[in-house]
Amino acid sequence: MLFRSDLLITFHRVESDGRLGAAIGEGVVTPATCVNVGEPSEADNCDTRWECEYTYEGVPTETELAIRTENGPGTQLWAPLVQYNIFISNDEVVGGEYEQNVRALAEPDYSVIPQTATGAPITPGNGAVAGEVHDCGDVRLVNAVADIDKPHVITTYFTSDEDNPLPDQGARATSILGLYAALDVPEGPVTVAAGGFVDGKFVTLGRHRAWVYPDTVTSVTFKGLRPYQVE
Repeated sequence: MLFRSDLLITFHRVESDGRLGAAIGEGVVTPATCVNVGEPSEADNCDTRWECEYTYEGVPTETELAIRTENGPGTQLWAPLVQYNIFISNDEVVGGEYEQNVRALAEPDYSVIPQTATGAPITPGNGAVAGEVHDCGDVRLVNAVADIDKPHVITTYFTSDEDNPLPDQGARATSILGLYAALDVPEGPVTVAAGGFVDGKFVTLGRHRAWVYPDTVTSVTFKGLRPYQVE
């Protein structure tokens, strides 16, 4: 079975308070069936899937960016997700092109994850903050911690099952996947901080400004120090 997409992708600049700034262009929608696009891949317990290509013009380099993914026209497959900490340096661009994978969240997962972690859905109008903790080499960190500076129901970490990671109620730090999530977060500005063990020593990985939007997941993955990262 082909993996149906219909995903609307929009790149944004980021304001100083973490809010999404002006959209860059009008956004693009991935092909509905991805026919003859990308390469099929096999995943455990899944049908064959296609990686859908997209082309996005006019994305600036050396700029703090965020990517919003959500339903394309007439689609009800995806929960809104805003991926922060996107930065394209000039030396990463080859021939005027740069490859950027985007994150998307299936609509059912927006309910399943909080139900598993807390036994209740996210309050309508609130959202979640989630992501991964990596070291400066962009490698996932085990036993890292992350949290936010706003009231929320719980910060949870996830199992090591890459195909189906779920909240681990007994975990107090990241698994080999480096995943964390703060659930049921009110709308507005948020600062996300993380720390972890690098070469046997616990180090702070800094903080990032972001914004929580209603009924949306704010994704912040730590990847080493960025020029705009909060000290």
